Amino acid sequence: MFRGKGIVDLRITRHLGFHKSKSLINLTNPPPSSLSIDHLNHHYCWRAFSTKTPPIDYNRFSRRTKNCGEISNRLIGETVQLFGWIEFQRYGRFVLLRDAYGKVQIFFPSKDLQTRCKNCHLESVIRIKGVVCKRPDKDINEEMPNGDVEILAEELDVLGEAKPNMPFLPRDFQTVEENTRLESRYIDLRRSRMLETLRLRSKFIQLIRNDLADRYGFVEIETPTLFKDTPGGAQEFTVPTRFKDQYYSLVQSPQQFKQLLMVGGLDRYFQIARCYRDEGTKSDRQPEFTQLDLEISFTTMDMIMELIETLLQNCWPLIEEKLLISVPFQRIKFADSIEKYGIDKPDLRSSIVIEKLSDLHDSWWMIIPQDYDESFVIKKIIQEDLNQLLYQSDFKGSLSHFKFSALTFQNHIDSNLVNLIESKNYLKSNDFIWIASGDKSDCLEILGQIRAKCVDSIENDRLSRGHSRKLSFVWIYDFPLFTNEDGILKSTHHPFTAPTDLNQLYQDPSKALGQSFDLVINGREIGGGSIRISSAEVQKFILDDILRCDSRSMEYFLEALKSGCPPHGGFAIGLDRLIALICQANSIRDVIAFPKSANGKDLMSGSPCPINLKTKQFYNLL
Repeated sequence: MFRGKGIVDLRITRHLGFHKSKSLINLTNPPPSSLSIDHLNHHYCWRAFSTKTPPIDYNRFSRRTKNCGEISNRLIGETVQLFGWIEFQRYGRFVLLRDAYGKVQIFFPSKDLQTRCKNCHLESVIRIKGVVCKRPDKDINEEMPNGDVEILAEELDVLGEAKPNMPFLPRDFQTVEENTRLESRYIDLRRSRMLETLRLRSKFIQLIRNDLADRYGFVEIETPTLFKDTPGGAQEFTVPTRFKDQYYSLVQSPQQFKQLLMVGGLDRYFQIARCYRDEGTKSDRQPEFTQLDLEISFTTMDMIMELIETLLQNCWPLIEEKLLISVPFQRIKFADSIEKYGIDKPDLRSSIVIEKLSDLHDSWWMIIPQDYDESFVIKKIIQEDLNQLLYQSDFKGSLSHFKFSALTFQNHIDSNLVNLIESKNYLKSNDFIWIASGDKSDCLEILGQIRAKCVDSIENDRLSRGHSRKLSFVWIYDFPLFTNEDGILKSTHHPFTAPTDLNQLYQDPSKALGQSFDLVINGREIGGGSIRISSAEVQKFILDDILRCDSRSMEYFLEALKSGCPPHGGFAIGLDRLIALICQANSIRDVIAFPKSANGKDLMSGSPCPINLKTKQFYNLL
């Protein structure tokens, strides 16, 4: 069931641009004047859970009688009261008024109103009362959904004057440096793209909540944020208390709490959880982030995978892409993913694979077929990204790259490899070849990173030329339970993951596999889950004997496992990452209302910041 009044044929595109009739107005160009939230509800594929759901009243409990997105030729002759921001002004006679739901043109007929309007700066907040009128035919703006009408103003009140030297104006077609946007985020939020993204985020989370609770009987439970240090996990934030040498830690996830809920008999839990990790900041990381967290008793890995597949298929917000989500998703073992794609987060939008050149050579190669002969894309990767990839991976082998041509490529590589390559009769003259020689793991790693960069760049180029977006969903499973870091075994995911084989765990833990699984979409890890350890004995063995942690700090948890613990498992989806992927945002910072900067700071408030002497004394920090 769709809700919405549908002023014109307007729908949100995958670029969060706009379609009107057949002409695309991308957000890199000046946006149309009105995008009503009714259109958002109508054209995003939101399922209704009850046919009795009343229409949304966006004006109730507000002083306005209509919002800007509702103004249309159906209201001609009606007196309306509007509130909003001045986006543009012309000669004091015309104003483009913007609110959270759309835009509409205001005409001031009297000299008094024109004078008062001229004194208003852009982005000032005003109240308008006037009559909806038809525009003269010569003044109709075809690019505005309500471009055939305007408001003939009778009253004007300035409610919030904007300063004349705003740091920037919130226009989607203007490029503003990110740090400047973050310093004045309250202005940046006014951009239509930000408003639409945050609405999409809200609707998506609402739909997930409804699906889990109403369809599958999950119980939403809030768990504590203040906790204690967890062994074997990510770096945590420490919170001092008034008690000397006594500290909290901010939870890196609700992991222990949700397992304890299963011990407590809740059976199935979920939460839109805030999580905290002090691990630096990248384009897809924040020190505080949001995840969909869930846990189920008496389940299996296959069942959890099916749940997540069904949930995404039901709730994916874009109509066009929703049709592309077919289940079940492809599944690949961790070892096979490394062998074929050089990485545990393979982007399967392309069939490019890594292969061993021959059993007689420690060389691996990768072919980019002539179908993908985007020479300028590959050249850009070589010129701009390759050195950085080599530096980051500390690759010590040899790496060659060239177009296949029997007359020209011999100078690049060893003559023995030339004969091998020429013997591959499926190669074509325009195929682009990468060859890495040396240690196997190093070669697979560097080729995997190059492959990921190539696939992403080629797909982005396809999108820029008007092709529809591809979606590639894949499960990666059978991860090693532990990873060797400088001779020390660390949990690959976390210390609560159950092994696939108990005997292997006790005999040679370095070869043990875990019942863990990650969901990867277009080469991005979106979420991960596992079947948990439900035996106190096994949990204690992993903590004490393998990870060399002192299990006494988790005695409460071990006691819970001894108190009748059901077999259980769960999953967590990084909502910031997933929504960024849906919106095709460059960074998760573009889908969070108040994010931290790339270096983890809040540029708007200036935090983190020093604290005064009195506070330090109170928390025993001197």
